[in-house]
Amino acid sequence: MKRLTSLISASARRQMTSTELVLPVSAETKSDPYMSDIAILQAEIAEWADRVIPDRTAYSTIAKILEELGELIASKRMRDPEELADVAILLLDLFHLQGIDMKAAVRAKMQINRNRRWNVSDSGAAKHV
Repeated sequence: MKRLTSLISASARRQMTSTELVLPVSAETKSDPYMSDIAILQAEIAEWADRVIPDRTAYSTIAKILEELGELIASKRMRDPEELADVAILLLDLFHLQGIDMKAAVRAKMQINRNRRWNVSDSGAAKHV
């Protein structure tokens, strides 16, 4: 069976988002020059989560993100790569579940953020004005 990418022209692949092109992760996928690191990571997470937790929803994933953030805040492990990775994995999966290209969404939002004015509170939290 041919992989999906072999059936799609190179120019079409360049225009596709990671959510339009969720592929089984293989050595060939990882070496595809049109797959960004984020898209490959998102595909790996989606492949695992779809197999292990097929009935998850955006709502249940957000609830789990909040649980993981609570653990991170309550613990002394805020610099623990595994705890931070839990949050990142869930966020990437949420983007997958919602069909949103994370890289494009973050870039678009950063453009908005760059054009805003920001205040920083005494706690160090930033808020746009």
